[in-house]
Amino acid sequence: MRLNLGCGYRHQDGYINVDLDPVCAPQVQADLEHARWPWDDASVDEVRMCHSLEHMGETVATRKFVMQEMYRVLKPGGLVNIAIPWHKHAFFWNDPTHVWPITVEQLMLFDRALNQWNREHFSAHTPLAEYWGIDLRIVPNSVEYHLDQNGEVGKQLSAGQISQAEVHRRAESDWGVVMEVSLQMRKYPLEAPE
Repeated sequence: MRLNLGCGYRHQDGYINVDLDPVCAPQVQADLEHARWPWDDASVDEVRMCHSLEHMGETVATRKFVMQEMYRVLKPGGLVNIAIPWHKHAFFWNDPTHVWPITVEQLMLFDRALNQWNREHFSAHTPLAEYWGIDLRIVPNSVEYHLDQNGEVGKQLSAGQISQAEVHRRAESDWGVVMEVSLQMRKYPLEAPE
């Protein structure tokens, strides 16, 4: 089973299209922030959240609920495909329904192996995977930063005036460089416990 959560009008073939608002005619209308999700434990192969996760989780408690439910319904090894607006771009801040400015570093806090490494190296990062009972790890090489092609950095890169390394440096320090980020996460453990 594959879920397109917070689908809005972006219905996807091959997915169960889910949204809270009936106006966009989802196949399943569900409140993903406050009510147990209507799927069995370990029943979902893939979750797609394209510009929807940032609309959920106005409070930390709600974020925790959403992430725990996602983890619960995913099969071991199941995938989560996420696309989110970059928190350092007006694209995020101009929509008043965006309530969670998500970073890649935040999503890394849902990785138990990284939680363990951080603890062993006295890092101050909060071990959310351990606290929340989940383990979702970013798939290596899946993170893609999509530049604002109308911005100065996008134009400079297209013209060959700056390097990819400079783009990454400026994406972390400057506003308006990156417009959105997409990535995949995988549920661990990869196999169901016996």
